Amino acid sequence: MSQDVAANADRGRRRLGSYLLFLACALFLQFAAIGIAITPLWDTPDEVGHMSYVIDLSKGDLPELGPSQIDAEVLDSWRPDLQSRQQRNWIAQHPPLYYMVAAAVYSGARAAGLGFEDRVRATRLTTAAFSACAIVALILALAEATCRPLLAIATGLALAATPMYWHMASGVSHDSATLFFSALALLFLVRFLQRGKLAWACAAGFAMGACALVKATGLVVLVAICAGTCYWILRRPWPFRRRLTALAGTALAFGVLPALWSGFNLFRYGVAFPDVRMLTPPGPEVPVEGFWTYVSTHPVWQHTLINFYGLFGWQGRGATGNSWFQMSVNALKLFSIPLVTALVLSISRGNAEFPRRIETRDMIPLGLLAGAVWFAVLAHPASYVPMLCIAILGVFLLQVVRNLPALAADHAPRYLQLLAAATFVFFSLVFVVKLWSIFNGQMRATHGRYFYPVLPFALLVLAMEMPRRLDKAAVAVALLLLLASGGYLYYVVGQFYVV
Repeated sequence: MSQDVAANADRGRRRLGSYLLFLACALFLQFAAIGIAITPLWDTPDEVGHMSYVIDLSKGDLPELGPSQIDAEVLDSWRPDLQSRQQRNWIAQHPPLYYMVAAAVYSGARAAGLGFEDRVRATRLTTAAFSACAIVALILALAEATCRPLLAIATGLALAATPMYWHMASGVSHDSATLFFSALALLFLVRFLQRGKLAWACAAGFAMGACALVKATGLVVLVAICAGTCYWILRRPWPFRRRLTALAGTALAFGVLPALWSGFNLFRYGVAFPDVRMLTPPGPEVPVEGFWTYVSTHPVWQHTLINFYGLFGWQGRGATGNSWFQMSVNALKLFSIPLVTALVLSISRGNAEFPRRIETRDMIPLGLLAGAVWFAVLAHPASYVPMLCIAILGVFLLQVVRNLPALAADHAPRYLQLLAAATFVFFSLVFVVKLWSIFNGQMRATHGRYFYPVLPFALLVLAMEMPRRLDKAAVAVALLLLLASGGYLYYVVGQFYVV
């Protein structure tokens, strides 16, 4: 009997692998087509800076924050009207991993004799590939953690259908690469917790280190996951020397890549994490608002959530200012249906191994969520977004509280859920505190794509709470979202670009 079960499991894995190979190819072709035929050049956020970084690397130069400039060919294509040809490249603050891969593609396109703008479109294929592979890695991680491949596929497709996701996938941008390496880290972490082999913990560490070497936001997730992994190792019934060796090896795997990059920055700039503010001369002092005043009087979370689902355009038309638009709240309601459903289900039931009833402590977040749904249907559209933001944070805080007993228990699935929920809450708090610290009288950096490094862990928490009987329905909903996303691309975003 056990041999039959193992054989069926192997066949299931091979079948899933075939599906995912097809899915990766299909997604890559979709993202590539959007990047080549629909999204104008320089109309994804900061693409001129990202592309200039790639060009510098292709010439053998590592960009330096301050001296590095926007490439002359980029300026000629983007803003030929600019009188000043000296434009500092603010993107030089970022680590180089994504750009190293993109530079190889750009160099190949140049060797093939392509013109400059065609070389840029060819470089966009790097992002398309990372974006497709990120969805596949996410599906693999969720399937491994939940043993529910249909639900994992539905979750990946729903994310791929998010308009902002394919918009970012169509330009030269490193954000989807952070999602790819974070999803890989989650996959390896799941295997470590399930199988206990230290090699998987080290693999998770290297993957998270690579995520941080793509973009510094990955460091926040790395710190939380490293701490959680080390705590799990400390609780293993292993001999002291083995635990000590395991802790040292795991910490080294998580920290070696960020440490090397930080050390290089200390040598180069005198600071471990250079920031674009180094380029900005001190301006007039703006009175510092208190943290709670800042959060309560400015739509920080609202803009972040809306921008996660859709913020299109940038400066592709060569205008003097940004030319973009946010997804409307009515469109947001449609695309956030799976999220609202998952939040409701995560409160109303426990996972299959730990069934729970609705308890008194669940009533507050459940009420908030019910309020969000109510506002979505009946109230003014502006009320929907803040209520949904509060509900999201409330649900994840609830998951942390629910799973706290896993700190003293030896139950890997429950501990994984605790670690993932706590990581999301930690990242959210660090994010908003960081926004507050750079506040200068106007909101800055309220971009939902900054959550890509923590997104696999957030989706895992919600997936682990979904009832099994809804797996096929989840796939159907994801396919409908893909159709809706295509319609949104053609009738809304496409029209914005041609007007």
